[in-house]
Amino acid sequence: MLKTKKILFLYFILSLSIFSQIKLDESQLKSFLDNKEIIYEDICVQMGVANWNVYSQEETPDQDTPKGRYSILFSNDSLHQVINYWYPQRSNLRDKVLQRRVEVWYHILIGAKVDMEPEVFELENQLEEWLSGQVPKEEIPPTEELNNMVLHLMKLRNEKAQKLGYENYAVMMLELTELGNDWFMEQVDLILKRTKPQMDLIYDELRIQLKKETLTFFDLLGPIREYYFGSDTPITPKEDETMFELMKKILANIGINYEELPIRFVEREVPYGGNGLAISVPDDFRVIRNVGMPLSVWMHELGHGLQAMFTQIEYPILKGYEWCLGEGCPAFSEGMAETSARFSRNNEVIKSFSNLEDYNKDLVLNKYSALYLRFSLISALFEIEFYKDLSQNPGDLLNNLYEEILSIENPAGRDYNISENIIYVSYPVYLHNYLLADIISWQVHNSMEEKFGKNYPFNKETSSYLIDHFYRDGEFVTWREKLINGTGKALDIDGYLKSFGY
Repeated sequence: MLKTKKILFLYFILSLSIFSQIKLDESQLKSFLDNKEIIYEDICVQMGVANWNVYSQEETPDQDTPKGRYSILFSNDSLHQVINYWYPQRSNLRDKVLQRRVEVWYHILIGAKVDMEPEVFELENQLEEWLSGQVPKEEIPPTEELNNMVLHLMKLRNEKAQKLGYENYAVMMLELTELGNDWFMEQVDLILKRTKPQMDLIYDELRIQLKKETLTFFDLLGPIREYYFGSDTPITPKEDETMFELMKKILANIGINYEELPIRFVEREVPYGGNGLAISVPDDFRVIRNVGMPLSVWMHELGHGLQAMFTQIEYPILKGYEWCLGEGCPAFSEGMAETSARFSRNNEVIKSFSNLEDYNKDLVLNKYSALYLRFSLISALFEIEFYKDLSQNPGDLLNNLYEEILSIENPAGRDYNISENIIYVSYPVYLHNYLLADIISWQVHNSMEEKFGKNYPFNKETSSYLIDHFYRDGEFVTWREKLINGTGKALDIDGYLKSFGY
C-alpha cells in the first residue's frame, strides 16, 4: 500500500505543472497518444505478470504497483483534456484508426474513474489474495467478514458509477463493454419468451415421469446433468497420447502449428477450470489449467490465446488487453474462446477422434437447451439485479430469480455467501458474457460450415478465415462489425434459438 501512496503523491506534484487546456491537431494527437500508449502497454504487461503470479504462484504477486501506475496515467489532466476535446468530434479525424483509438481511450478513462480509484483497487487486491485459493485458511477472515468486505467493494463501485451519471455499476459495465444495458435486457426477454413453450414441455414430462405436481431443483438435476454431459466432448486421449497432443492435432487440422505459438500451459490444483492471460500481445500468452480438465477447457483457453497471438494491430490501446474496463467487449473475447472450444464438440471432429460414427450430440442439446439457457440467465442476471439494490438480501434475490425463471426455489434457501465466488471481485458483472459467447461461437461455426462445408474443422483455410475476420484487427474493428464482416449478420440470437427448435 505504501508504494501506491508514493506513486499517487508523485502524480499530485506532477499535475501542478499541467496546462489548464490542451488542444492538438490530428498529427499532434497521434504523437501524443503514441507516447501515452507506450506507457499504457508497459503497465499492461506488468499487470499481466502480476495477475499471472496471483493465479500461478510462480512469484510473489504485486498488483499494487501496476494499478497505481494505471491510476496515475488515467488521472492525467492533459490526457483527459485531449480525449474530451476530440471524442465529440472524432468523426472529423481523417485517420479511422485514430478515431477508434480516441473512442477506446474515452471508454477506458470513464471506467478508470471507478475501477482504478485507490480505495477500490486496494480492497479488490486484498480480497483477490484471500479468495484466490492460494492463501492458508487460517490467514483468511471468517465468511461473514468476507461477505461484508465484498459488499463494501460493490457499494464503492456503485457509488462511483452513480456519480458519473449511470444508474448503477452493472449498467456502466454493460455500456462500456459495448453491449448496452437496454440491448442486453431485450435479449434476455427474447430468450425467456422463446424458451417458455419448451420449458413447459420439459416440466410436463417430468411431472408425469416423477408423478408429482410441484417440481424442485433436485428434480431438474437429471436433465441438467444430461445436457452438460451431452454438451461436452466425448473425445479423450488414447493410451499413447495426451490431452495436449489432442489439442495440437485439432489446431493443426485448421491450419495452425501450435509449436509456432508463444503460449505456455501450466497445470496447478486451482479452484476453477482454467485461466488464460495475455501478458504481452501478441508475444506472450500463458494458461493456468486445473488438473484433469476435459479437452473443451484446453481448447477454450487456447481460444483466448489465438485471439491475442494473431492480433496484428500496432497500437497498444487497440490490442485488447483485458485489464481495463472499456478495452473491448469481453463477451466477444469469450466468444472467440468458445469458438475454439466448439471445435472439440463438433460432430465430425468427434467422429474422427473417437470413432463414434453415429454420434450426434444435438439430439440431447435440443431437448434440454431451454433449461440450460434459463439456468445461464440466473447466473447472468444475479449480479446485474443485485447492483440495483445492494441493501437486499442476496439469498432472497437468488430465490426470486429461481422462481421467476425456473418456477422452483433455490435449493440453498436464503443463505448465499457472495464471497464464495471470486468472480464478483476480480471479474465483476461478467457471467452474462458466457451466455453471449455461446451464441457468438455458434454463429461463427455456422458461418464456417456455410463457407467450407461440414468438414470445415479439417480445412486449413479455416484458420485464415478466423484470423482475417476476428483476430487480426484487435479492437480497431468493433465486435459487432467483426460479426457482420465475418458472418454477414449481427449477433443472430434468433437463428441460435431456431437451431434448438424455438
